[in-house]
Amino acid sequence: MAVSEALRNYLEEKLNRHESILNHATSISGEFNDHVASRGVKADFRLDLNVVLPKAVVRVEEEGEDMYSVVDKAVDTLIRRVKRYNDKKVNWDGVTPWKDIEAMSETEEVAEEAIDNYINYVPKIKHRIKLENIAPMGEAEAIERMELQGQDQILFKNVQTGEFSMIYRNGRGEYCLVIPKNSV
Repeated sequence: MAVSEALRNYLEEKLNRHESILNHATSISGEFNDHVASRGVKADFRLDLNVVLPKAVVRVEEEGEDMYSVVDKAVDTLIRRVKRYNDKKVNWDGVTPWKDIEAMSETEEVAEEAIDNYINYVPKIKHRIKLENIAPMGEAEAIERMELQGQDQILFKNVQTGEFSMIYRNGRGEYCLVIPKNSV
């Protein structure tokens, strides 16, 4: 959506208030979206914020009726997650380097291509993420990375087994681990 100067200044002002917390960020990007076709619903506006930190990427997505309140909620969530990153990064550097977090920052989204044979296929893949240079990590590190990115699941190479595993958060907020029965 076309962003007004006032809205851009409002977001920059909110982020500048927390400059001391965001001082390690290598880049901060934001994308404003509006859903013109669905006016009057609670998800009229959407703000996606991405903050690239030395060993992590923090992503926040917020939706709402008023863009200014969406900015407020998104910045509050972002600051909470960056504070958590700042608290935990001391442990990461001393115990196990998270090289795979750096790999996640290098992921690229591949555009969805329409394939003639599968036009009528109902489930469609919206985003594709290519994971490269996946370094092994422990289950606790995978959960922490998942939380920082604001996701509900993460695929990782388990340091204990050497196999790919997946951790996800179920509807009750519990963490679940999926491990392969046979190697692929």
